[in-house]
Amino acid sequence: MSNWNRMVSQLPSDELAQYLLDEIRRRWPEDQHPYHIEVIARQPNRITVRVWNARGLEIEKEAFPEKYFATPHKSPTAAAVLNALELAIVAAQGHSSTLSGR
Repeated sequence: MSNWNRMVSQLPSDELAQYLLDEIRRRWPEDQHPYHIEVIARQPNRITVRVWNARGLEIEKEAFPEKYFATPHKSPTAAAVLNALELAIVAAQGHSSTLSGR
């Protein structure tokens, strides 16, 4: 069985990074979503989410916290990251279905 990594790094606070990591593990458990998931903040307002596997699948999306200031989430950053990841996971599932001929 593969070990699918979940990683969150370089966010403004350790508390936010841990919240996102816990939320990612809860929403997209390894046994149901066989992808590596990475969230990395390259700058405070530039966060990249990446979903990939060893079979050539690689989806990358940008998260834009400034678009989520009015949301009820823990933070605009959390809302932006989770939304971008949702889009990436849906794209990954579509890509996987195409590869398997479904």
